[in-house]
Amino acid sequence: MIKLSSEGVDDPIPGASTPNAVKHADVFAATERIEGAPCVSVDASAFLGTWVNTWRDTRTITRFVLSEADGGYAIDTYVAGGTGYLGSTEAVPFSPDVNSRQADGFSASYDFGFEEMLLTAYFVKGLIVVSQYTRFKDGSGRPDYFNREFFFHQEDQSEAGL
Repeated sequence: MIKLSSEGVDDPIPGASTPNAVKHADVFAATERIEGAPCVSVDASAFLGTWVNTWRDTRTITRFVLSEADGGYAIDTYVAGGTGYLGSTEAVPFSPDVNSRQADGFSASYDFGFEEMLLTAYFVKGLIVVSQYTRFKDGSGRPDYFNREFFFHQEDQSEAGL
């Protein structure tokens, strides 16, 4: 039997559905936003550049490039096989908590009509771990699937001393 603990969790926010319990810091942050505090962007500049899959024989994402775009961030994604380049889409950075403005992850999504692909990523031990969720919308009967890959930052050749 698994025993769950609610230590450090406050009662739900008044008016919220009863199954929702939140940490005290999140309640404070939500109140700040509701009262009109300015929305502060999350800095993902540490992740800019080209990231290459650690598994050379992958059948999915081979690399991606994170860049600044229109006051935010964009991701250009490349995959193995015939498609090659998936295109550019918005990358939305996320911080580890409400008190941080430094990103430790991001999400991005693609909609190709017949399928949707959601990418969620986080930074750990010098790598970016990307989880890929693919959902087919074309009635083909193919199962939706999940994939996880690990990416290292490709240094500029001049920085690497080459």
